[in-house]
Amino acid sequence: MSIKSVHQYANELKVDYPKLTEFEILKLAIEIQRNEIFRAGLNVSSTDSHPSALEALAMAVGYNEGSVVSALENIANK
Repeated sequence: MSIKSVHQYANELKVDYPKLTEFEILKLAIEIQRNEIFRAGLNVSSTDSHPSALEALAMAVGYNEGSVVSALENIANK
């Protein structure tokens, strides 16, 4: 996955939403880039076809029921 620069996201937003102010465009571009960084860092599937990195770790250590949060809490408490 290639994460675009804020400038690239801003240019796309300017084309798609010409009525937005420069401030609004930059704010949205930064938020989009931040979300892409999180998605890449946490290995989140956009189609939900694969478990996230945290879910994969929880399953790898034997947790397959309940939420990821409870699984991570149980791991932390061991």
